This record gives sequence, C-alpha cells and structure tokens, in this order.
Amino acid sequence: MITQKIHEFSVDLKEDPKWDEEFKTIKNGLLKNEKLDEYSNDIWVSIKKTLMKELQEDHSALKNYLSKNLNEFAQNLMTDENLQNKIDHWVRVTAYKYILKNTHQFGNLISTTVGNWQGKELSENWSWK
Repeated sequence: MITQKIHEFSVDLKEDPKWDEEFKTIKNGLLKNEKLDEYSNDIWVSIKKTLMKELQEDHSALKNYLSKNLNEFAQNLMTDENLQNKIDHWVRVTAYKYILKNTHQFGNLISTTVGNWQGKELSENWSWK
C-alpha cells in the first residue's frame, strides 16, 4: 500500500505540470539574492565559529593539521632548492608587478626619504662615482 502510494506520487511528480511550477517557485525563492546573501552569511558564521573553537583548543585537529603542514613546509623550504627558487621567483615577480602598479607611490616614498636626509647623511649615502 505504502509502496504503491510512493510510486504514484513519484509518477505524479514527474508528469503533473503543477509540480513543475511548484519546484520552479521553490527554486526561485531559494535563489533570490536576499536568500543567497542570508545563506552565505550563515555559512560564513558557522565556519568562523568552528575555526575559532578549533583554534582555542590545545590539541585540536585543525591545530595538529596546521602544525604538521607548516613544519613540513619549513623543512622543505630549508632543503628543497627548487622550492626556494620558485618562491624567490614568485616574490620578485610579485614585487615587480606591485611596484609597476604603484610607481607614483614608490617615487613619493623615495623623494620623501631622500628629502628628509640631512646634508651630511645625504653626502654619506650618495655615491658620486
């Protein structure tokens, strides 16, 4: 009897246009911007709460995981010349891009720094070669 009713209901869900409209209405209601904002905020609050709890415990799984991976990364960084070169290259490229993007600010920084030097410091720090 129950199996028969479930089967009839599943056929009804597939074939009756009222259910198609009902699901569209539910889907549209769930995917409204306000609802998505609410969902994403709830998810963020939950993640943040869980992270804070994990970080406050002395031997939490998160702390153990982070410690293990940071120690492994530090060991690799000390011994793996290829990794050292990759990171060095990444730092240089990133710094170069940042400097290019902010050329005017670096120019101001240099001008201000040199402008604040006293005459004696300026002559000691400037090479006349």
